[in-house]
Amino acid sequence: MKKILVMGILCASMNLAACSVLPIDTGKPVQTTQRQPETQKETEETKKETEETPSPVQTEAVKAESVAAPSPVEEEDMEAEIHDALFRSTASAVQMEITTGKTTEYLDSFCNYPIRVVKGEKETMINDLKDLEKIGLKELYTDSLLKAVEAADPETMEIEDGMAVLGDPDTAYVVLGEDENGIIGIAEFHYVK
Repeated sequence: MKKILVMGILCASMNLAACSVLPIDTGKPVQTTQRQPETQKETEETKKETEETPSPVQTEAVKAESVAAPSPVEEEDMEAEIHDALFRSTASAVQMEITTGKTTEYLDSFCNYPIRVVKGEKETMINDLKDLEKIGLKELYTDSLLKAVEAADPETMEIEDGMAVLGDPDTAYVVLGEDENGIIGIAEFHYVK
């Protein structure tokens, strides 16, 4: 990301430098005069000054090079932060949907099928929207799940191995997980009793 920004700044400064040396077309003829050097010594001094004084493009290139590129560790940390932020954002949306949602169509958009529904010893699989409609929200949105998800804080939930628990592990919760495309959604409804 920083590399792209540095390259953009460098290109922009090169364009500005190129524009600053081109004459502006005013429609009037431009008369130019060249000054002839008086001596060979003056020519050598001018050449030396030109070599020592960096052009605006060279100055911007040096500035761009001095901006350090992020190390692989910093890039991994940024990616982890972005990943966790996406998980927390999805958890907040799921929390709102479960506590205020009224239709299976809205819940469907947060589901990573197939979804396991675990109630004590009984386990059911939801494979698609049809299965979700068949089981119904009354079956999923129990009082214990609604209370547990409402009380949960997505900002403090632990995210491990692409999974997170939203709710109360002692009563009821949903498990958020990533599918094979990296999309975060509900992977499991779990009810202790």
